[in-house]
Amino acid sequence: MTAEIRNWYPLLVVSGALLTVSMNSALWVVLNAESSSRQRAMRLADITWWGVLMSTIAVAIMSVQIDPQLIDRLKAAPWGFIFPVVALAGLFGVRASRMPQMEFLAFFFSCVYLAGITASALFGALPSLLT
Repeated sequence: MTAEIRNWYPLLVVSGALLTVSMNSALWVVLNAESSSRQRAMRLADITWWGVLMSTIAVAIMSVQIDPQLIDRLKAAPWGFIFPVVALAGLFGVRASRMPQMEFLAFFFSCVYLAGITASALFGALPSLLT
């Protein structure tokens, strides 16, 4: 089963990254564009948010299945839990700040999600990459 998961894992990660960049870019447009473009961009951000959430959950589950030592690394360094917490806080912050006059916060939380998910990936993969 692990071999089958490994075949799909890169595709899932790339799909999640594409959705994340789409959401972040749409929120950037919301900050900087005129009204009609802003509405379309916010609609795109709302749609891609769900994809980002689903891909984040799927990648987390598959990461543990592919690399069971990930749990051991988290147990050995519990401070590593902060990175996924930051990522999820950023993602849910995007959802909570979709209202008018809060566009900057939505973009800010999208950037927080990017930082948290990148740090999570580095925390999980770095020990494997160094050996």
